[in-house]
Amino acid sequence: MQAVTKMSKDIFADLDTDVLESDRTSVFEVGEEYVGERIDRFIVDKTELSRSSAAKLLESGNVTVNGKNVAKNYKLRALDTVEIVLPEPEAVRFAKVAMECGVPEEDIILEDKSTNTKENIDFMREIFEKQGIPHDHVLGVHQPFMERRIVAAMGVYWPEQSFTVTSPQVTIPYYLERAKQQGITENASVSVIVGDFQRIELYARLGYQLPQHIPEEAWEAFRKLVEMGFD
Repeated sequence: MQAVTKMSKDIFADLDTDVLESDRTSVFEVGEEYVGERIDRFIVDKTELSRSSAAKLLESGNVTVNGKNVAKNYKLRALDTVEIVLPEPEAVRFAKVAMECGVPEEDIILEDKSTNTKENIDFMREIFEKQGIPHDHVLGVHQPFMERRIVAAMGVYWPEQSFTVTSPQVTIPYYLERAKQQGITENASVSVIVGDFQRIELYARLGYQLPQHIPEEAWEAFRKLVEMGFD
């Protein structure tokens, strides 16, 4: 496991964000039975995702109605065309990258059931303990704007564990451009980043992660973005 961990940091630090953005697309035409139904409930019915996961798909721009992004409380109309893009689980994508870089498949353990950071930490911890896998050091990999939240979450759910966090080393303009190339609007991408920033403070108040210092200039930038409609 240590060898894989050391290799993984080198692999994932240089990743393009495409590794985090793989697609499976489904298209539905709304029938009479769904007229008046909220779009988030429609997504849950068609994909068996949780309501929170459906909301994340909408926030990230992975769901369109008649080619346009809509709010989670949008009510469907007859003959609406709903396109749902379901990302392949990150664990699966990372495993493929690791194997391409020489990590044997038998040395990879997939945890692809979690829907949030807490579950990801809890489920992996359970796997390590049940299988008796040594884990002196853990590497967390995510989008650049998620790094601080992973650090804060580990401090609550696995405080005794030594760990490192890394992400694809890209600029914000590059990230937004790559997202647009994959059909995710700039508005949707910025809204996801703004929402994630807010969770640094919100989730700490709720006890989901450790409190972290947020400079006032960062809060000012956040407020300006919210005023511009990014939320």
